[in-house]
Amino acid sequence: MLVGLLALAAVKNVVKRRTVEPPKWLGTLMEAGPRKALTTGLLIILLMPSDIVVMLTVGANLEQHQAGLAAALPFIAATVLIAALPLLVYLLLGDRARRAMPRLREWLATHSWVVNVAACLIFIVLILTP
Repeated sequence: MLVGLLALAAVKNVVKRRTVEPPKWLGTLMEAGPRKALTTGLLIILLMPSDIVVMLTVGANLEQHQAGLAAALPFIAATVLIAALPLLVYLLLGDRARRAMPRLREWLATHSWVVNVAACLIFIVLILTP
């Protein structure tokens, strides 16, 4: 069932790729202070259906392989690393990162469907591999 939901999400992303627009609240984060950014980030983590599907996929994979917490640590580490990448790049590269970030944001705004489809496919493979 989870594979079907992920496949439907991937197909939906491909079909709607031309008409997808970033949510309006995302634009308000450009001027958000640390408190609003943290609050919004926590709400996104708790309420986003795609995140819930990802967590269910990882949980199903761990259960399927009868794995414990230690097996989840690479996923947790990768998630934290991916979430921290923009900040890490900004801190490490300084002005070069500051100049590149708007171009990257623009590319992601127009190609977010590629990222979403790739994520769905990765999780489908994780579920289906023995």
